[in-house]
Amino acid sequence: MTLKTKESAIEVKVGVLVLFSLALLGGFITLLGDLGFDEVQKVYVDYKDIAGLKPGAVVKQGGIDVGRVRGIEFMNGEKNPDTGETIWARIELEIENRRFSALRSSSQFFITTEGVLGEKFIRINTERLEDDEVEPGHIFRGVDPQRLDELVAKVSNSLDSLNKVLQIEDLPLEQVLRNIDQLVVHTDEILMENRGQLHSLLGNADQLVTNADGTISENRETVRSLLTNTDALVSDGRVVLENVTRLSRQLDRDFGPLVARLSSALSSAEALLASWRSITDDAGPKVGSLLDDAAVTMDHLKTSSEQVAEVTDFVSSGRGSIGMLIRDEELFDNIREMLRELKRRPWKLVWKE
Repeated sequence: MTLKTKESAIEVKVGVLVLFSLALLGGFITLLGDLGFDEVQKVYVDYKDIAGLKPGAVVKQGGIDVGRVRGIEFMNGEKNPDTGETIWARIELEIENRRFSALRSSSQFFITTEGVLGEKFIRINTERLEDDEVEPGHIFRGVDPQRLDELVAKVSNSLDSLNKVLQIEDLPLEQVLRNIDQLVVHTDEILMENRGQLHSLLGNADQLVTNADGTISENRETVRSLLTNTDALVSDGRVVLENVTRLSRQLDRDFGPLVARLSSALSSAEALLASWRSITDDAGPKVGSLLDDAAVTMDHLKTSSEQVAEVTDFVSSGRGSIGMLIRDEELFDNIREMLRELKRRPWKLVWKE
């Protein structure tokens, strides 16, 4: 075998080793990073505080990995349109398509940890599978995690308040403790004096429990049916309450602007009425004088109309020159003939033939 052939064989072996190493590295990255090729659906969860949750965190439901945290968006204190709450963070979740059907509108999203110091992840809790399914892109309201520093601060404030109470000089703490001790002693004496009655009472209670257990055993199916019906009734009541809440929110969104406009219109009407009252109060005397003048004018008009009616009746009856001119046809014809003659021979006014 020549030297050139040996070198080619070594190069082939090195190339195969490099390719195998790269494939092995890709497999490790896929396994460690859980880089699957399944289709995913996205949903969003709003929080006030995410307690250090990081992108890439696991999403679990029933202890099984169902997705991952894709991203975290800072919401800058926006208001939730339904509840009015202040939202600071919105988490984008990628849920496996085959697991997405397990989500419901009532699903709860908790931020928790694996143990005390483990990595944070999101746990999904779905109690009622009979609720409505959600569509991709649905926005949930997550359950804000309890922070240890806030809990310690609350306990510290409570201890400080208790310490201030104990430091009050006028507080009869010794007297209170003495009264408590006397109360315990008297209670013990009463129990000792009525020991027999207490034994009888406990015996009767035990017999009552035994009888109740027997009755329940005999009517087990009836009790089970009753409990089932009660549970169904409670579930229906919960659904009705949620529907009523949703309806009230919808009515508030729909009729809120209308109520605001009605309030503004009523305010404007009240202002207009107040202005009208002010104007009428200021112009009251002038309006009264104007009405008096109008009454006098109406009286004058009435008198004038009566006089005109009398003149009309006088003329219509043929009295007076105008009446005779109107009522006497012969006189009217003579005057008309005279006017025609004057029109033909106007000199007759100054010259008589």
